Amino acid sequence: MLGKSSYPFVLGIRTLSSYLITTTYLHSNVGKLKDAMSNTYSQLEAMKESVQFYLRHHVSLLVRPMQHVSFFQLYLLQVQRERIVFYYIMSRFIYLV
Repeated sequence: MLGKSSYPFVLGIRTLSSYLITTTYLHSNVGKLKDAMSNTYSQLEAMKESVQFYLRHHVSLLVRPMQHVSFFQLYLLQVQRERIVFYYIMSRFIYLV
């Protein structure tokens, strides 16, 4: 659910172009990113296996940092999603109390 917001920071959720980024929006983007990263990971593995055996180590040295970066980005997105869900749950709890 995207809605206009006059606040730059609402419930721990950053706004982008004055539209609120909701958990549904973030969840769908995290899913797309996971799919893209798994596709990229399989392509990198295929690239490593397609080269001749004496070059495989050198290709692995090139590919490994790319894999580390993609895993780290995925981790950061999951942490961000969990933080947004936590802020949403806590804000609902505060209104109930």
